[in-house]
Amino acid sequence: MVKLAKDLGAEKGKIYSHIKGELKIVSERVYCASCQGVIQQFNTMFPNVKIILIDGVK
Repeated sequence: MVKLAKDLGAEKGKIYSHIKGELKIVSERVYCASCQGVIQQFNTMFPNVKIILIDGVK
């Protein structure tokens, strides 16, 4: 997600509400606290990007 934010030209602390879309992230495992934090930061920076999280936990 950090690479994606950099590729979009984002700077930490700024909000990019003009960027819209959908991002699906698939993991075989539960998202750890660190990953959840990065996802939350991305969601704050890009509020109009819908994030869909899928994990393999049953």
